[in-house]
Amino acid sequence: MTFNPPSWLAQEAKELWTSIAPILEADGRLTEQDVPAFIALCVAYSTMISAAKELAEEGVTAIGWGGEAHNSSKKHPAAQVFRDSEKTFTSLCDRFGLNPKARRGMALPQPADDAGGLLD
Repeated sequence: MTFNPPSWLAQEAKELWTSIAPILEADGRLTEQDVPAFIALCVAYSTMISAAKELAEEGVTAIGWGGEAHNSSKKHPAAQVFRDSEKTFTSLCDRFGLNPKARRGMALPQPADDAGGLLD
């Protein structure tokens, strides 16, 4: 079964989905029961990217934001959004085995020997 991204996902989330969902489906890490968590992973990724872009454009500090005095400087609100979404994204990556440490604990199919006997 091929899982398609929901139409309402942000562009970055859809791009992530289309790049890794087929790999996860092929080795059994993405099943129908996993789709809600995978949606959350993709949303966390797009939120993280959006916050990173905002920080890159506006800087990591905000002047007079949130009712503060106009000359005061404080951490940009997007910094917390980035941190929260990165934490969620990283946690869900672990769940789907999207890093070497997480994959070590998973029973995954072995990749095919595509070295053509060169290593024999």
